[in-house]
Amino acid sequence: MLSGQLLKTLTATSSNPKYRQLAALTLPVYKSYCTSSIFHKKIREACDNYSPIGVFALLKDGNRLKSVLDEINQGVIGNYLHNHFISGLNAYAHQNFSFCTGFLEGDVPLEAICRSFIQFCSANKMYLDPAKTLDSFERHNQLSDEAVKYELKKITPKVELNLLGFGLDTGYYEQELARYLVASHKAEKVNIFGFDPYANPNRAIRYLSVDELNSGQWTFDLIVARWVLHHVAMNYRWDDFVNCINRCNPGAEVLIVEHGFLAEASLFDRRVSALFNAVFDIVANIGLRPDYFFKGSALGEKFFIHYLEPKDFSKIASHVSVKVGLNIYDVGPVFPNQSICKMTKK
Repeated sequence: MLSGQLLKTLTATSSNPKYRQLAALTLPVYKSYCTSSIFHKKIREACDNYSPIGVFALLKDGNRLKSVLDEINQGVIGNYLHNHFISGLNAYAHQNFSFCTGFLEGDVPLEAICRSFIQFCSANKMYLDPAKTLDSFERHNQLSDEAVKYELKKITPKVELNLLGFGLDTGYYEQELARYLVASHKAEKVNIFGFDPYANPNRAIRYLSVDELNSGQWTFDLIVARWVLHHVAMNYRWDDFVNCINRCNPGAEVLIVEHGFLAEASLFDRRVSALFNAVFDIVANIGLRPDYFFKGSALGEKFFIHYLEPKDFSKIASHVSVKVGLNIYDVGPVFPNQSICKMTKK
């Protein structure tokens, strides 16, 4: 179930003068069989030439695009969402040569092509059934859920455990994890906290503001950030997340579930995977929460996406005030891939 798990340990001294402790950081090393390599290999083989023009030609060729993405997907994402994603990407490419090739050449930022695609979907009245969209994620979610629960099995049992969901929204997933922890005898009681300025609050969860988090009144044994960090604006992403990690108890676990490819790759490979991932992300979110995109006049203005890179974890190490061990591995599918990042407070 857990593949591509290879480790390389790096000891780094914090660059922040407030912190003089060493951060023991484990950075990922990926073999060629990791999901990002498989994805790029399949896309490269499907192109007449692996270049901005060659990839664009693939996007415009509906039959060839569907063939390679069907081969990559292998039924993990349900056909309902998978086929809407392919048809949306193909239709957009037919009308947006300059945006697609401009992004692949590095002249158009990802945020701009995301806004352009959202506006295209609105103009073409794209609609997906929410229930069918959610059902399409069943196997995809099972892969990461099994990996998260695998990590939770390693937690030292406690009478009472504090769980913080970062960017948790309603927190239903965190509630599911809390029930699992109790059922597996990892805790008799789980207190669920949330840090999410944009959440649709759940009365069963205690949501904390920045001031409350900084007060030191609460500390945490487990932090979960699931499919959220790549949507957090860069000027907030690391300060807020590191702030949460700094409130962890000794031995606490931080579990990050992320889309996008964390493996080292060429700049062009990263652009190709970012384009495919971002379009899939938008189509899926249109199915799950269409009002988020289509209400108001500024279509796409609220949507932000920037995928994590290996260097991002060095940023965490340089600002966190404690020693942390870090382990990253792919859990599949090949696309849209998921990676688990586990940090352990020493």
